[in-house]
Amino acid sequence: MIQASVAANDYGDNSLMRRMFDQISTPARVAAFLPAVEFFEAQGFPWNDHYLSTAEPGQSVEVTFAGPAGQHFMARTGSGILIGKASDLPSPRPKRGEVFILNPSSCG
Repeated sequence: MIQASVAANDYGDNSLMRRMFDQISTPARVAAFLPAVEFFEAQGFPWNDHYLSTAEPGQSVEVTFAGPAGQHFMARTGSGILIGKASDLPSPRPKRGEVFILNPSSCG
């Protein structure tokens, strides 16, 4: 939220703000966020200090695989933490720490 606010206020770039509202108003994205946030809180990880996002359908991104989480997975990007659908992982499934290009299909 802080990054989105700074981008909108200081640079006139509302794209992060639009993406944030899309992520918190799309049920499938919220369903992906909740277990991740619960996991981070249980680990004492300050997730709110990091850019946390769900995969954007149709936008390929280079990620470093962190691990599976049920129907989802977590990965690192150059700017934060990404949550994606396990069904979007390449086959064979990447190993922890492996870098690959994610091609997200949809948020559902």
